[in-house]
Amino acid sequence: MALSSKRPFAASPVFIFVACVGLTFGYSSLLLTISFVFKDWIPFGLLTSLCAYLLVSSLARLIKNPYRVYLVIASLSLIIGAAQVTLIVIRWDFWMETYRKMPYFNPSNEADAWVAVSIIVIISAILGAQFYSLHTKNNRFRAAEKPRYE
Repeated sequence: MALSSKRPFAASPVFIFVACVGLTFGYSSLLLTISFVFKDWIPFGLLTSLCAYLLVSSLARLIKNPYRVYLVIASLSLIIGAAQVTLIVIRWDFWMETYRKMPYFNPSNEADAWVAVSIIVIISAILGAQFYSLHTKNNRFRAAEKPRYE
């Protein structure tokens, strides 16, 4: 159902699952890959554990109330973005040192941590704002709908 209709959007279980898995593991896949390639197992385990916890908790919350799907997705994008920024600030120097020692090192590919942090902050802000806007619109549709009694 399109959101432009005058009916609120209640997400189906398949939509909820795909949206939550895609956001939690898809959004953090770059840092998971970097941690895996550089054999930096502690950040890899922490980020994987955080994603799994957020996935399970958001699925449990959305199965109970599917009308809150956009609010939960907005929250997920901000939480995962904050975790990625924290991980980049803490581990970026180690990753760059490891990258410089690899045989396929190319100095033109080297980047500063602030570039990666800026990109993640911008993406998280856009996702969070977009999904919060959809949540607000969905709530207006729900408030306008009158309860039907039989």
